[in-house]
Amino acid sequence: MTEQTISKPWYKKWWGIILTIIFFPFIVPYLVWTKTIWNKWVKIAITAVCAIIVISNMVDSNQRKQESLDLVNQAEIFINNNKIGDALTALNKSQELNIVKSENPAFALEEKITKLQSSEFLKKTLTNMTDKDFDLLQKGELKRSFINHESLNKLFLTKLQKNADQRTIYIAENEELRKKEQEEAEKKKIEDADKARTEMIEKQFSTWDGSHTKLSRLIKDSMNDPDSYEHVETKYWDMKDHLIVNTIFRGKNSFGGVVKNNVKAKISLDGENIEILEQY
Repeated sequence: MTEQTISKPWYKKWWGIILTIIFFPFIVPYLVWTKTIWNKWVKIAITAVCAIIVISNMVDSNQRKQESLDLVNQAEIFINNNKIGDALTALNKSQELNIVKSENPAFALEEKITKLQSSEFLKKTLTNMTDKDFDLLQKGELKRSFINHESLNKLFLTKLQKNADQRTIYIAENEELRKKEQEEAEKKKIEDADKARTEMIEKQFSTWDGSHTKLSRLIKDSMNDPDSYEHVETKYWDMKDHLIVNTIFRGKNSFGGVVKNNVKAKISLDGENIEILEQY
């Protein structure tokens, strides 16, 4: 009879126990009380340790959240006093506390400050502003909200007013950029069309010997001995709306002699329509 060794479940092995206590302390009591035959006091001790770990983690998490919130509130005070650099420093400290981004308002506030400091956002706002809003801006009467934060929006309105004289330049730059993008789009459109046209033409010819596939097939079909067809050379001329293709080949005539022949044809750009122009 062969002796068999029963392997312990991972959660009963020493390393499994340690890992579970560290990363999943909340499920340890369940495993201890339902999956082990340990002494009652050992189970109680392990349950107590797990409870302490869970409570400790909760306390630490709450402390970090409170510290993060205090730093965000501190950043708000700095913003109200127009100390943006100090506000960013406080927000960076808050972000370093390893709190989930969706639960840390520091990230959203930093994004709003980034908007305030963005020269591109400034240019875009002035460029897209209506003449009526621009007139109100120059008078210092514009009340629109560009940043969803009262203090930051006030700072941004002040920044807009200081740069109001640059609006004409920004509009000219924007128009120049629009024209350039339009030109590049047209250029790409032409390049894509040329590329598609070239590919449509090139796929008609064999990559092996350069022969025109359909013209060669047409020639073979008209020969006395199609099996004797031997391609020699093919040249073509692009006539913009069609191709002129000239093929030289060898083949047996009706007397069985091998002769060189020449066929010139007019072929549509898609290769579907073939008209024989010369044959000798």
